[in-house]
Amino acid sequence: PNDDTTAGIAIYLVRTALKRWEPRIDIRALDAYPDPLNPTVLLISLQYQVRMTKTNAEIQLSLNLAGEER
Repeated sequence: PNDDTTAGIAIYLVRTALKRWEPRIDIRALDAYPDPLNPTVLLISLQYQVRMTKTNAEIQLSLNLAGEER
């Protein structure tokens, strides 16, 4: 289901992966929430800072929880 529990799991997994595989950044904000226009899509928003340059950036991703369409 596309609910708070799924969003929480996504946040945990993204944060864990970034800490392990992308040590060049500091996470400033990370959030996940259902897309208000499509109930099967989870939106993930990441704000981060590159440690060396102090450059701030943001990435927004959408994840279709319904799986592949056939």
